[in-house]
Amino acid sequence: MFTNPNLTDEERALNQNRGIAVPGLHLWRKAVYERDGYTCQACGDSPSNHLVAHHMDGWDWCKERRLDESNGATACEDCHKVFHSEYGYGDNTESQWREFVASRQLVEAVA
Repeated sequence: MFTNPNLTDEERALNQNRGIAVPGLHLWRKAVYERDGYTCQACGDSPSNHLVAHHMDGWDWCKERRLDESNGATACEDCHKVFHSEYGYGDNTESQWREFVASRQLVEAVA
């Protein structure tokens, strides 16, 4: 099992229950969804459920922006999975997200 040597024991414990134990995460997620009109910022879909509040600068390395609303983007589950399949699950950046969104919008414009 991979263990990030940059995390403290407290951070590891929080990450195990990320959706529940991190104070403010629920409010951050709600603020991101509301700001984005509950619409995927990559494809424009507005599913009634299955949305993800994506951290543009990754949760794993950008601690100072973890609960910064400007670091979040609403994504549908499909786009979120495609993003991480293309860019991986660690050390993601806002520029990667913006590149991904631009590529998705270009595909939609051509279709």
